[in-house]
Formats: sequence, C-alpha cells, structure tokens
Amino acid sequence: MGFITKDHSVYTVGLSEDGRLGQSSSYDTELPRRVSFDNPNIVVQSLSLGSKHSLALTTCGAVYSWGNP
Repeated sequence: MGFITKDHSVYTVGLSEDGRLGQSSSYDTELPRRVSFDNPNIVVQSLSLGSKHSLALTTCGAVYSWGNP
C-alpha cells in the first residue's frame, strides 16, 4: 500500500518483497515509511501500485518505478 501526503511525500507500507516498497531495506513494515528520491524537488502527483512494483508520476510528467515488473 502507498499514499501521497499533502506535501507530495510518498509513503509505502506492507510486504517489501521484490523491492515494491521503494525502501532501502527488504524488511516488511507495518508502519508507513517515506520513499526517498534522488532529487528532493520531485513532486509526485499520482501512484500506481502493482503486486510487485510501484510507479510514481511527477507533475513534470516523469515516471519513477521500483520493484520487479
């Protein structure tokens, strides 16, 4: 599961199999953890979460992905 906050931060929670949470660890989590992007100025407007991957669409039209397709 994942969500975007009002300040456009992205958080994920759940099973971390295949890197689908976008976290630096492979541990499952019961508490939401923030997803870090290389560029701190990225503004995410939409998330799409698959069974083994996640996609984030930014306001400038870029798409970031993590996990296993």
